[in-house]
Amino acid sequence: MSRWPLALNRWSGLALAAGLALVTLPVHAEPLGRTPERDREREAGPERITLEEMYRRAEGRLQGQSFGIVEPGVGIDAGPLTWSFIGPNPILGDYWANYASVSGRVSSIAVDPRDGNVVYVAAAQGGVWKTTDGGLVWAPLTDQLSSLASGSVVLDPHNPDVVYYGTGELHYSGDSFYGDGLFRSMDTGATWSKIASAGVVGSYISRVVVSPADSNIVFVGGSAGLRRSTDRGATWSSSFNAPPWPCDDIAISTTDPQRVFVARNGSGIWRSIN
Repeated sequence: MSRWPLALNRWSGLALAAGLALVTLPVHAEPLGRTPERDREREAGPERITLEEMYRRAEGRLQGQSFGIVEPGVGIDAGPLTWSFIGPNPILGDYWANYASVSGRVSSIAVDPRDGNVVYVAAAQGGVWKTTDGGLVWAPLTDQLSSLASGSVVLDPHNPDVVYYGTGELHYSGDSFYGDGLFRSMDTGATWSKIASAGVVGSYISRVVVSPADSNIVFVGGSAGLRRSTDRGATWSSSFNAPPWPCDDIAISTTDPQRVFVARNGSGIWRSIN
């Protein structure tokens, strides 16, 4: 078991070690985890914008309401809900955060419907972590996979022991890294298998959704558009991808699972009733 602060320190150490190791690589060597096959199947990355452009687009929009500084373990009143800080602890003094105290991005969260103390978190560049005690202790689950860039983590609503992990972070930021497809665990994250390559479901995944009516039906949205499987990931089809806009989000009606809503970047929200 690893607590968040230890995990953050470990990743920082690994990053430093990797940087030192690259200095000694021969000129012709490939980066770790990169192969010609993966390069060929990876599509172009999402749009990158500068900080100045981000500020320009944000001008005129409502500013988020601040609730002040949150201390670990201290609840704050944010209207109808009360929140308590459970981690990760802040990262201190990194240049990419303008040397402010920040935490790494969390791309996705999945809570076991049978036990609210069991939570899976997909960190932007840190893989999937799991807690079984409501956030006191966290353990990494995907350190041995080919990608730790996280897009989405979701549980099968019919069998929450089954966990889907979509790699590649589709957040359009300068450090949103590509992934290596879709992975699945049948045993609450203990072991994993890849069920779709990046060439099939995209190098950047925004959302994975399992139909509330049928575990065989799985949707994946991302840089390759919308993908759908009716056999739990054995085969995949493109629902609609012309023009091929990225799919940023997917939602399925719980009362009528035939109704599927898809948010497409540059195209708006679409609905299917079949």
